[in-house]
Amino acid sequence: MELEANAGDRHSNGFLKLLVGSSPHYYQLKSGEVKFQKSKPRQPIWRIVLFNEERNCVHFRLYSEQPSSNVIEKTILWILSSQCPQDTRIVVPKTVEKLCPGIQQSIMEIGRDVYLPLHGFASGARVPRKVDCFLSDLIGSLRHIRECPASCEEIASVSGNSYGVITGGLWFKDSSTMSLYDVASDMAEKIAFLRGRNPSVGKQSKRPKKYPAGIRINRWRG
Repeated sequence: MELEANAGDRHSNGFLKLLVGSSPHYYQLKSGEVKFQKSKPRQPIWRIVLFNEERNCVHFRLYSEQPSSNVIEKTILWILSSQCPQDTRIVVPKTVEKLCPGIQQSIMEIGRDVYLPLHGFASGARVPRKVDCFLSDLIGSLRHIRECPASCEEIASVSGNSYGVITGGLWFKDSSTMSLYDVASDMAEKIAFLRGRNPSVGKQSKRPKKYPAGIRINRWRG
């Protein structure tokens, strides 16, 4: 059943909100490092995001480039089938249907009701910002153990499932799921092990001393 979803509906807390699109700030270098820039990258990374408002958690998958419609559909259906209760309803914006023609029908074929958002807020358009915060936390956690930023492929490989989907709570006190901040910290250590290094060693490494610019250091020679 395809209906319009009103953000003010008293039942709207049970909606799962689906978004697919590119990041406004993150892109992946040829070396594989995911980097941040203030302006829109020429080739940004892509993400599939499914926000479970009732459980206060988000499921997402990161890609170094735009995924095919087939990949988008398979990933969405896997998240719905393995991570979400059967009685939840899905908000699917027209932009997602445009990227992945037939996705609304495919979702309804697995027994889920599909709703169309009335506007961006109803679709959960602000939720992907939490994914950007996750990337920032992951980069910071990797830097803490002396590791360079990870690629989308590395992130997917340590997600714990074959689809590379990450799940995390959005707020500490309101979710029974591990927070995205803790997920980022945990994944940083797994990425270090994936690269063949012990994160504990990285934590113990001393940073070189930094001196203010313009100050000359004279060493005494006896």
